[in-house]
Amino acid sequence: MTGNRGDAARRLASALGLGALLMMLAAYGPDDPKTMGKEGGVFLNAKDYGRAKPLLERACQGGDAFGCYDLGYMFERGLGGPGDLAKARTLYRKSCTSGSDVACVALGVMLERSTADHDLADARGLYKKACDSGNMMGCEQLGWMSYQGRGGPQDLVLTRTLYQKSCDAGSAEGCHELGDFLSRGKGGPHDMTAGRAMYKKACEAGSGLGCYDFARALQYGEGGPEDEAAARLFYEKACKSGDAPDALPAMCKQIGL
Repeated sequence: MTGNRGDAARRLASALGLGALLMMLAAYGPDDPKTMGKEGGVFLNAKDYGRAKPLLERACQGGDAFGCYDLGYMFERGLGGPGDLAKARTLYRKSCTSGSDVACVALGVMLERSTADHDLADARGLYKKACDSGNMMGCEQLGWMSYQGRGGPQDLVLTRTLYQKSCDAGSAEGCHELGDFLSRGKGGPHDMTAGRAMYKKACEAGSGLGCYDFARALQYGEGGPEDEAAARLFYEKACKSGDAPDALPAMCKQIGL
């Protein structure tokens, strides 16, 4: 996975301080596209859009994939000037073609908002490219499109495989979706025990939905023994997560949370 070097630069800026990081980057040469891309990413993180934009423009013109990605991000969100979705798409595509799997996903998300069949097929292809590069968000998005039959045929076996890949890489969302496929026998054999284990794994990785579904499995003895006390503990985790189903607030209130 190539990741987003702009995000990495922003994390470094937080750790080292803006001045220290810029001094370190200067050692690589001020006119180097990668250096300009990193500097632009630092200023973007600092919300200094006036200094970020020209650096990112020069970085992108010089062939820096991540400079193009960050510049596309600015145009998509209207940072440092008017938003321009068409320009954002162009920049994301250039970045994706140059090797940024994060840009492939970003462009795919934009294209998914379209109702045009060719845009949906394009989005699906972009997610596959990102997934093949090791980007788990790309795998999850491709899995969702495959499940829905958007941009191509529905393929539950492929979707299940993609969620397995994402879960194996540590994705909480991937593990939760895999739990659903296992528990409901979608795209392969029905296996409540394995589904319950995936819900627990998703919960442990930070998914409130995983905590909720694992709590339900414990409460009703699905895929293993009933355990009311443990179920309450996991409902509590789900209640505190903020990303559990709409039905959860009533459950939280009912158990005094």
